[in-house]
Amino acid sequence: MLLNKKITTPCHLRQLFINHDGDIFPCCRKWGDQKSKIGNIDELDIYNKIATYDYQCECDGYKLTKAGIGTLHFETINIEFSLACNGKCAMCCVHAPDSDGKYSHYETLRKFIDITKPNKLSVQGGEVLYQKKTLKWLWDVKNKNPDMKFHVISNGCFNNDILLLAEYLFETMTISIVGFEDHTYKTIMGLELRKTKAFAEELLSRKKIKLSLKYLCTPLNLHQSALFYEWAVLISPNSIQIVDANINSYIRLDTFDSYWNKIFERAGSDLKAKMILYNKMVSDKDIKISLCKGIRNLLDISDNYISANSLANINFWY
Repeated sequence: MLLNKKITTPCHLRQLFINHDGDIFPCCRKWGDQKSKIGNIDELDIYNKIATYDYQCECDGYKLTKAGIGTLHFETINIEFSLACNGKCAMCCVHAPDSDGKYSHYETLRKFIDITKPNKLSVQGGEVLYQKKTLKWLWDVKNKNPDMKFHVISNGCFNNDILLLAEYLFETMTISIVGFEDHTYKTIMGLELRKTKAFAEELLSRKKIKLSLKYLCTPLNLHQSALFYEWAVLISPNSIQIVDANINSYIRLDTFDSYWNKIFERAGSDLKAKMILYNKMVSDKDIKISLCKGIRNLLDISDNYISANSLANINFWY
């Protein structure tokens, strides 16, 4: 359900974000906002900058406040490593397909982790599972900090021979999927849907990593969200997320024939039908369902609709 009021918290201690250039932001939602930048991991005074960071920042759920004086301790540090990637996503916000894949912050990042001892590392690229040097770095940090939890965000398009390493490194994984028909998926991501599905299914069957399946919606694949949802529920991950990848920035709504409104209505009807059909399974298997604000607005999935249809485990997030 929706948060009733904003939570005032030092967001940067809750989930600090470090991008591939080493620039530090209070959370991953502010990565492109240079005004909110705290500093760079290579700066000698970066710890003081974090401790004294005071910026007017709030979203629908949170309001940032200062960390205060004391030892810095982070709940989660979200790290964007090299942009090297096995995919070629057309909507990649960091332009990974055009990157040279270089990354120069392993050593300063290691020192930062040693000093701050976060509870959890959340890592992404590019594609971390594609980066041998990053995986070696994570292996070393994991061995030194066995109680630290590791999470990876991946496209999941890999052969099963990487599973043993992934299971050693990561307690949790999010697999992001854009499109749920072979040609659509390949056109948008440059990858093979068959391989991604097989990887996710094998991962779940081994029961070592808690898995979240995340569907990113663009105008080209929104109508396939119901297909994704059905597959995801049937293989029973820990959670399912359906997210708006900024659809309105790609389209013009005011066409003479109301084309996109019709597409949204039909896609919404299909997805809501699947949500009702699999409601008992979602409840019995305790699968958490997250729908972002943009998706519930586009597809008309309101709080009242959830209540009226007694849908289980639905979480609205921003």
